[in-house]
Amino acid sequence: MRKAFKAALPHTVPVFAGYLVLGMAYGFLMHERGCGLLVTFLSSLLIFAGSLQYVQLDLITKVFEPISSFVLSLVINARHIVYGITMVEPYKKAGWKKWLLAFWMTDETFSLHCGVQTPEDIDDTDFKMAIAILDHLYWIGATCFGNVLGSMLQFDTTGMDFVLTALFVTIFVDQWLNSKDHRPALVGLFVPVVCLVAVPDQYILVSLVLIVVLLLAGRNRMGGSHE
Repeated sequence: MRKAFKAALPHTVPVFAGYLVLGMAYGFLMHERGCGLLVTFLSSLLIFAGSLQYVQLDLITKVFEPISSFVLSLVINARHIVYGITMVEPYKKAGWKKWLLAFWMTDETFSLHCGVQTPEDIDDTDFKMAIAILDHLYWIGATCFGNVLGSMLQFDTTGMDFVLTALFVTIFVDQWLNSKDHRPALVGLFVPVVCLVAVPDQYILVSLVLIVVLLLAGRNRMGGSHE
């Protein structure tokens, strides 16, 4: 594992940079909502879903509604169903570790697992585990640091949650530049736009279903690409 961590570290540096900004912003906002270091730490340790954690910020200030919270969480993280289907084959040899890899599968970790080749002298599962663990540690450290820093500094945090959108755009551009076949990306771009116009109230779920159907239908023509 030590060798796997050493090989994985350079590939996770961009994730560290993104998580540092995104995580610190989340930590600041958690402090603003009256949540201390322990709550921030547990949130990042157990939830570990950036977009959901940002939505959680609004739920903290409202009366807890378990059913609506569950549905909201399911809708926001429904894209991970697509990730999971894609990684069934790569995780097949991971044994019991596949459950940990499934929990650690963020957008950024998924991107690295798809785009980075495992070195020949390192076990594939160990390499993927190293990437996932490093990404999780980056997120926990950044959110906790932001929370502590927020307790020491006072400033206006309006607009800080835009870093989430910026990170998704960065990931998309990186995948676009590293993939020869842009058809899956174009499907992912245009389907949500059409669904937003046609079914604005349910566009996220409808978009995900249509994207999965279209990608599966055109998988052979796209060369089996999942990037």
